[in-house]
Amino acid sequence: MITSNSPLLAVSLAALATVAVACGEADSAHDHDSAGSGGKADDLDDGAQAGVAVTASSVQELGESFAGVEPPVERFVVGDPFAPEAYLRPMSALGPYGPIGAFGPLGVLGPVGDRSWSPTTWVGLGAPWDSFAGALADAGGPLSANGALGEGGPLGEGGPLGPSYWPEFAQRFPDLDNDFLTQLEPGGVFAPLGKVGPLGALGPLGPLGPVGAHGYARDEVGNYVPEDRCDHDGDVCRTIDVAWNADELRTYELFESYSEAHALTMRDNDTSFMVEGAIAVDDDDVYAFTSAEDRFVTVVAFGIWTKYPPVTAMQLLVSASVIGFRTPTFVPGFVFPFSFYDHDSSIDDIDLVLDIEVDGVRREVVSDTAGFVDWIHVRVPAGASMQAHVQLASSWSAPWRVNDPAYRLFVVGSTPELASTRVRGPHQIAVDLPSPEE
Repeated sequence: MITSNSPLLAVSLAALATVAVACGEADSAHDHDSAGSGGKADDLDDGAQAGVAVTASSVQELGESFAGVEPPVERFVVGDPFAPEAYLRPMSALGPYGPIGAFGPLGVLGPVGDRSWSPTTWVGLGAPWDSFAGALADAGGPLSANGALGEGGPLGEGGPLGPSYWPEFAQRFPDLDNDFLTQLEPGGVFAPLGKVGPLGALGPLGPLGPVGAHGYARDEVGNYVPEDRCDHDGDVCRTIDVAWNADELRTYELFESYSEAHALTMRDNDTSFMVEGAIAVDDDDVYAFTSAEDRFVTVVAFGIWTKYPPVTAMQLLVSASVIGFRTPTFVPGFVFPFSFYDHDSSIDDIDLVLDIEVDGVRREVVSDTAGFVDWIHVRVPAGASMQAHVQLASSWSAPWRVNDPAYRLFVVGSTPELASTRVRGPHQIAVDLPSPEE
């Protein structure tokens, strides 16, 4: 149970988010504009939802205020001594020490990666993983019909993508207020922490990812290759059919971890992949992909190397949680001249630009914060072509730095059934895209 006097409330919220396991002149070829000039999305109707976006920048521009956000946000935890606005600060859930930062499960110390300690490296060694995955399915595992009927299947009707999971979750954890759970939904202030973000069942940590229950082997660039089976024809496996309930199958995009060189050259990529790449100031790494369905697409990027090691980072987080997630003044255990903590210069600042093209109309969505993890969360119609630009705005320096700047990029597409939002507010941006009905 989460208690109101816990100094580790930020860590508790991070764990909860893990369970839930962003008009102008036309150029010569396209109508190209920035989403920021389209205005806030307070009055979006259902038709305009094709272009609703939320970004780290638009959340930062709230100025630590939930004013105007609907449904209203009054509290996150029963008895919490801090106002909800505390969780909009850089040291909280959306900052570099939160669950979508370098020290969270998406970082290099997490389960996904190609380093010696990464479980991804060990999957497939020993007994064939494909055969083991089939045995799991036969025994009622994550991709089985039984699993999809509420016995542990994260992709089925009884799991976190289903309509009843979160109301039941709220009943089991009454100390958590629905204000917080609502903002984890598509279109919410904390959408990248929720069920359609990289921490959810559709991301790299779930059954569709590199350590997932599908059982497919990976080739040298990250493609899934069939050994004995693949739901769809082809040299590589890009999708998989999973039982939604006893009567319905749904097709999901597998979540690949691609090499940087391969992903940069792909022209048939979908909205379900990750990349780890090197970068320098003035570089612009561009990744192209297309959405096959109406959906929310969530793009997250962060620098994987930070100025302070994990133990110090967690001490900083604990220090911040005691003072309402304000930025600490001192670094625990460090001496002059590194005893004073400078938040912005403690991380490699990775910015994101997302170009979206629909029916010849191009729009640009930008996330270029300082001190936060940059992300873009946008609803796009079927057939939308996108390019994610990853850029390094600045890098940290210290005498002990030995690693050049590098980043991780995550792209997660929701299912079409989760392509609507019930959240409204000044954190949303109206992106003028053609709707499916037009």
